[in-house]
Amino acid sequence: MTVTETSQAQPGSADLPLRRNRRFQALWVGGAGAAMSVNMALVAIPVLVLAVTRSAAVAGLYGLVAGVTAFAAGVPAGAMLDRYDRRTLLIVSELVRALAFATLLLALAYDALSVAHLLAVAAVTGAT
Repeated sequence: MTVTETSQAQPGSADLPLRRNRRFQALWVGGAGAAMSVNMALVAIPVLVLAVTRSAAVAGLYGLVAGVTAFAAGVPAGAMLDRYDRRTLLIVSELVRALAFATLLLALAYDALSVAHLLAVAAVTGAT
């Protein structure tokens, strides 16, 4: 085999460019979607808390709880990422976050939303 034959990417090999690698594209699309949803939630949820409770203190408390849990979960999350499959952890954490927001929407729809529920959602979403 010549040098040019070995340097060319073969279909199905790990040498495919990233624009043709389906696993990378799926990871990128999933990560981009997750980042977009997190950033939208960073804006929308405190506004929702403010609208529902009419209290800026509770909206600030929501942000505080989310920030403290994100800080506290940082080191254990890093250890988990080193130990377990990152793809699986990404999927599980996004499902947990979606479930937390779904409970928030259900509570809002049934007019059963409480400050404790809001703070629990903040803790879960901060940790994921």
